[in-house]
Amino acid sequence: MDLGPSELPVNEQLAITISQRYLAGYWTHPVKLHLTPYEMKNVKEIAENYVVNIIDERDTRNCKGFRIIVEKDTGKVLDKDKVDYCHSK
Repeated sequence: MDLGPSELPVNEQLAITISQRYLAGYWTHPVKLHLTPYEMKNVKEIAENYVVNIIDERDTRNCKGFRIIVEKDTGKVLDKDKVDYCHSK
């Protein structure tokens, strides 16, 4: 996803949008993100990154999802992990 200098450093809301678009394949326009099954669970700011937890709404128990790490300075996704929120510590 190309970000302009005026969008950097990334704020919390943009980190959420980047995470959702990353999971949707970046082709999904931000206006249409509500049509994807990826809903933000929570977001945490740590040092140089945001950790965005996303629920995959295709899982009816709302247990399965992803943890996405977005770098504040660049907006790049640094890591993605599958997470089971019902059985994680």
